[in-house]
Amino acid sequence: MMHKRPLLRFIVKSLLAAAPVLAVAALYLWRDPFGVVHPYERAFTVVDGVAVNKNAGFVAVESFKRHNARLHYNAFILGSSMSQYYRAQWWQRHLPPQASVCHLDASMETVEGLLNKMRFVNRHGARIEHALIVMEEEMLHREPSTTRLLWLQHPATTPQHDWLDFHNAFFNAFKQWPYFKFAIAPHRYAHELEQRGMMTGDIPARIEDINESYYPVLDSLIEHHPEQFFTPSKLAGMRHTELPQPIRPAIEGKRLRQLLALRALLERNRTSFIIIVPPRYHRPTLHPVDLAMLRQIFGVENVHDFSRDSALNDNPRLYYDQPAHLIASRCKLLLDSAYCEKTFIKAIKLGNFVNKR
Repeated sequence: MMHKRPLLRFIVKSLLAAAPVLAVAALYLWRDPFGVVHPYERAFTVVDGVAVNKNAGFVAVESFKRHNARLHYNAFILGSSMSQYYRAQWWQRHLPPQASVCHLDASMETVEGLLNKMRFVNRHGARIEHALIVMEEEMLHREPSTTRLLWLQHPATTPQHDWLDFHNAFFNAFKQWPYFKFAIAPHRYAHELEQRGMMTGDIPARIEDINESYYPVLDSLIEHHPEQFFTPSKLAGMRHTELPQPIRPAIEGKRLRQLLALRALLERNRTSFIIIVPPRYHRPTLHPVDLAMLRQIFGVENVHDFSRDSALNDNPRLYYDQPAHLIASRCKLLLDSAYCEKTFIKAIKLGNFVNKR
């Protein structure tokens, strides 16, 4: 029995040494501040008017999993945060009555992320009959992040299924002292995290079962009292010295293969789709070579480029908060314009256009 005592002492010492880490891990699992442990319920958990920033791509996939069995989604809005302002009710007007819409957006979305989400949807028994893809020029250059919490891909959508790496990233963030204090006493430290940029008070209205976020109060203010929203200080903060000029072409090599795979997936699903290239306020536009490539890959009638529209990219009053996020009312106009243009191009191709002079 004597030889067991050193082993027992080793086990006890090891447990005592590991106790702090185990305690932090238990608190992380219990509190789940990032919403990646417990079954998905809602996109925001509000504490005293603020909420921890969550991974939008993870929320989108979990929302799909939660509601698809009931709603049988077959129409998907895809893209980065820029795609969230294309409201489902507006798109529904261009779709058949049986279309069931779901937002599948992600912060700083990539072409790889689009592909992975759409393949995930197919694996889970949903057919992509309709798709609205918002593809800004930066998406063509962007690679998936492996470190930034808000940009990580949902592990269930990736071929590697890296759940361990995914949770390790969130757990390491949780070990930061501000998050740890918030987990222990959320009401006491919520606004401290907001001041540090770790939480947000910018909490949108939600339609949870289609994963749609929108800002009815801000939209009403912009429409009826724009001077109260676009204050001089806000407009000054949106100025950029960078001129609107095309950045280098992106579609070659791996990106070209990904886009061809995306086209093949859309063809297999017999998807009716449009791709909108949105404007940016005083930022680079889509390179002409990339525009030509997109139209060659996906069809002229399906690719609609608004990135060169000077009426859109020269006016800061058309953006919520930064060069990326076009106000919702303009997104609606772009959506309607794209479908009118698509119908017109298809009519010409079919020889139905009549010149009535």
